[in-house]
Amino acid sequence: MVDQPELESTDARVGSPAPLKKEEGEEAWRDQYVRLQADFDNYRRHAEAERSRLTGLGKEAALADIFPLVDHLDRGLAWAREHGADPAVVEGLLLVQKELHKVLEKNGITRLTTIGEAFNPELHEAVSVIARAGAKAGEVVEELQAGFMRDGRVLRPARVVVAG
Repeated sequence: MVDQPELESTDARVGSPAPLKKEEGEEAWRDQYVRLQADFDNYRRHAEAERSRLTGLGKEAALADIFPLVDHLDRGLAWAREHGADPAVVEGLLLVQKELHKVLEKNGITRLTTIGEAFNPELHEAVSVIARAGAKAGEVVEELQAGFMRDGRVLRPARVVVAG
């Protein structure tokens, strides 16, 4: 027969309060109760914060699927304006664009401002550098793809052209 190592008592677990004896008094029991209540409240707050964080990440992932729609609509609107499309078509595209931006804003997502701003590698992805009259070096002169933020975090950097 193989000797089994002796198991430690479950009362000696890390983080478990030491058992109180009757003679330690009501004050010690009350103190232990208050500490346990505080630990439970901290756990509940932590669990709620984690749940909110995970819910937010799921929402961001779902809303990120809308970003390509914004890109296509922006390109379609630019094409319609450049090629003299019927004003009613342009107006309709503008209304759809406005509604799409409302959905994003309602969910805390904002579009990054790019044109005329100084290039910021945390917000922008430089696709090319060109010489542009009247623009300062390092200034964003063209936006190729919109960038988006939520709660101070960049969800997608804007793809831009920078003056050199």
